[in-house]
Amino acid sequence: MVATPKVFPLKIPAALTWLVLSAGLFLFPLAEAAPIPVIAVQKDADGVTLKMQAGTLKLEVFAPDIIRVQYGRGEKLPPDQSLAVIAKPGSTDWTLSQSDLNIQLRTDELEVRVDRATGAIGFYN
Repeated sequence: MVATPKVFPLKIPAALTWLVLSAGLFLFPLAEAAPIPVIAVQKDADGVTLKMQAGTLKLEVFAPDIIRVQYGRGEKLPPDQSLAVIAKPGSTDWTLSQSDLNIQLRTDELEVRVDRATGAIGFYN
């Protein structure tokens, strides 16, 4: 005869759970990325390439709702060795606009903004 182990559920009050999780936020401060300003903008046939202070950022339009983001730490992007993206960019209409604050790439379904001062990328629909 095989003995069946007994399981005793651990009952933790909700207030104690909240306290432990909250304390973790103070013990481990949130990491903040250093800003990477945009230095130059180059419009390409399939998107835009941004020369950053520390690297190169590429926004490649694959479809109205798909923008591929690539970043390399040098002057050029690393060789394309993605196992997740096997398709080629489709023929999609898009526009590029620039202001003193950001660079905007727009399709019919998506807008991508890159902050010139920080390099932060935002996706909007």
